[in-house]
Amino acid sequence: MINNPEKINNLIKKLNQVPDEVWKEAIKEVEEEKLEIQTEKLDLKLEKGHAICFDFDGVIHKYSKGWQDGSIYDEYNKNILDLMLLLQKLEIPIYICSTRKPEQIINWWNQQGFWAEAIKITDDITFWNDLKFVGVTNRKLPAQLYIDDRAYKYTGQTVKQFILENSMK
Repeated sequence: MINNPEKINNLIKKLNQVPDEVWKEAIKEVEEEKLEIQTEKLDLKLEKGHAICFDFDGVIHKYSKGWQDGSIYDEYNKNILDLMLLLQKLEIPIYICSTRKPEQIINWWNQQGFWAEAIKITDDITFWNDLKFVGVTNRKLPAQLYIDDRAYKYTGQTVKQFILENSMK
C-alpha cells in the first residue's frame, strides 16, 4: 500500500495517460479471466451441446414500454448478455426465438458489437448446436431451457391450481 500522496498523484498522472482502448482491453482480459475461474467451479444441471432459447422482447431487449411501432427502441439487458456469454463459454449453444422477423433482430444484434455474430436459423435446421454464432428464429426449436419473461412453468397443475396461481390476490 502506498501512503505517500506525491507517489499516488504521480501514479494517477501515469494512469490517466493510458489510452481508453488499452484500458478497455485490460478490463476485458480481467473479466474473461474471472469468468474462466468462476466457470471451473460450476456444477450446472445443463448439458453441453444442448441449446438454450432466449426470448427477445422483455428478456434481451428491455422492452420497457411494450410494443410501440415495432422498432427495437430500448437498451439491452446486460445481465442476460452476461448469461448468454457464460453459457456459450460452457459449450451450451444459445439461440433467440421471437415473433419478430429474424432479420430485424440480427441487424440490431450485429450493430451492438457483442462477442458473437447473430445469424438466421434456416428452416432446414431442427436443432441449434452452433457455438460460434447466436442463432435467431421465429420458430420454437427444441431446447433444454426456455428463458422468457412471460412463461408459465407447467408441472401438472389442475385447472383450479392454474386459476388460483394466476389470480389477483
